Amino acid sequence: MKSNKLAKTFEKKVKKSIKKIKLSFSKLSNNQFLIRLAVMAFFLGMNIILGRYFLENHDFYLPKKVANILVNSGIIEKNKSGFLYDEIKKEVESSLEPQIILEKLNVERRLFEVGELEYNDSLASAAAILLEEAAKYDYDLDSHDFLAELKNALIHVGYEYSHVSHNTMVGPMLEQAVVDAWFSNAQQIEAMKDDDFTQVGFATKIVGIKDIGTVGVIVQVLGRPMNVTPTKPQQTQSPIVFPEISDEEIVDALNSYRLVHDVRTLNIDQNLCQYASKRVQDLIVFGSLDEHAGFKKDFDDQDNLPEPIRNYSGTEIAENLAHQYCKNMTTGDSFIAETGTSIIEWCFDSSTKGHKEAQLNNDYENVCVRHGEHMYVVIFGD
Repeated sequence: MKSNKLAKTFEKKVKKSIKKIKLSFSKLSNNQFLIRLAVMAFFLGMNIILGRYFLENHDFYLPKKVANILVNSGIIEKNKSGFLYDEIKKEVESSLEPQIILEKLNVERRLFEVGELEYNDSLASAAAILLEEAAKYDYDLDSHDFLAELKNALIHVGYEYSHVSHNTMVGPMLEQAVVDAWFSNAQQIEAMKDDDFTQVGFATKIVGIKDIGTVGVIVQVLGRPMNVTPTKPQQTQSPIVFPEISDEEIVDALNSYRLVHDVRTLNIDQNLCQYASKRVQDLIVFGSLDEHAGFKKDFDDQDNLPEPIRNYSGTEIAENLAHQYCKNMTTGDSFIAETGTSIIEWCFDSSTKGHKEAQLNNDYENVCVRHGEHMYVVIFGD
């Protein structure tokens, strides 16, 4: 019914407009400029009416700023449900469901041939208590170890344990990013693959932190109940060893990879090197790979770009990030990269997030690689 009413209204407006234009033409027939202006106004009016009709009868998403302009101009209604792009995008970009985290964590544990963890509500309640405690310190994890709070929380929820551990992480906002960060940390990876833990609980929250922005906060408590006897003798596990891979080795592997794909080799640019060093420090402070959040933030304000980028002569910059504990997205296998070739041809080449396209882009002429705490930053420039 709504579409018929709009059609009739549109028909009346068109007939009325034609009648007015006919009268105007008789008066303005000697003025070609005014005639053209009148014709343009007529068709502009038609586009506005037809456009409004189309927007009101079809659902699709537009950027919020565009939708606001259309609302303020009266072209669409404020409560039009189809125009929620920004809000929907924000929801998609942050998801920290405990059950999904558990599923992904158990996938990694199976790769180490250790038993899967079962979710425990008491440990989850203890994690929630620790999450509240962390908020009192503005989520500054370096200022407090929360060991006393953990002990009190476990007493409060009545969890008697023979083995327990916890960690709190600030940063990742997606389940896979959380698990990747755990297995990218030399200390955490020991707990993640420890078969003496049988149960786990999580507490998660998306928060805004001053000078950092919107981040995820994840508290994990691992445990083994007091009444559970280990199924096999506890073994002393060797510490995880990350072989050193130099920045130069990464660049050499990248250029060899490009030659194989008939793409020209890249030159090292010192401005890109300075910016890559800056991004490494960002990641170290963040505690894991940041899914390019710092890179995007650096380019949000074009009037206050980092100095190395302002000094760079090119017009396009791209970034690849990888941790030495890497996952091949083609095979699904996780592994510790031992060579530059592994980083380039296994980590980046299998990526589904544009990393392969970046390292094979023939528009780029320059590159630089920097690393720290087993995280590698590759910056490309045209």
